[in-house]
Amino acid sequence: PDMAGLMEIVGQFDKDLEAKFRHLYPSTIFELGSVMVALKKVFTSPSNRKILSARLGETDPHEAYMPRLLNSRKNILVANSLLKNSKMARINLFPFIKLANIELSFILYELSMKLFSLYGNVDKRSLANMLDIQLIFREYHDVKSLWRSFGIFFGRNVVLNFHLMEGTIKMLTKNTAVKDELLRKFPDK
Repeated sequence: PDMAGLMEIVGQFDKDLEAKFRHLYPSTIFELGSVMVALKKVFTSPSNRKILSARLGETDPHEAYMPRLLNSRKNILVANSLLKNSKMARINLFPFIKLANIELSFILYELSMKLFSLYGNVDKRSLANMLDIQLIFREYHDVKSLWRSFGIFFGRNVVLNFHLMEGTIKMLTKNTAVKDELLRKFPDK
């Protein structure tokens, strides 16, 4: 009787996972792949590499970030392959999705914060606030928002109004848990 009860609990847990999370795997894999491809283009385009090197003051950020990006790519490809091969394989997708997401989140967080901190007129309060915002994005693995933040910071050499920039970055997320955490950390006055 104990074994039957245990199997029933495991079966129910698996049904819950299927209903709540596994149906999101294909869109998550697609999203991670899209961000990875776009970020890879930044590192492989000669003009973007030159801009990024000049902005970061590094000789070649490609060397620092490409191995990590390729590791993320490998995990995305494995997850995508498992997704296409068998419905049962979906059970094993999570570790690959998680590793790819963590790696992309850290890369985008590091690049975004480096670019933001290099704005010539950034004050300590704005830097601390942006650090908190980016940390929340990273902790919740909000790769889309981290990618959009990076795009904004990469595309601008100067920021005239950091308060406005903070508001813009906070509005990037579509994730309700991230929105709630941002509201908790930065309550409206």
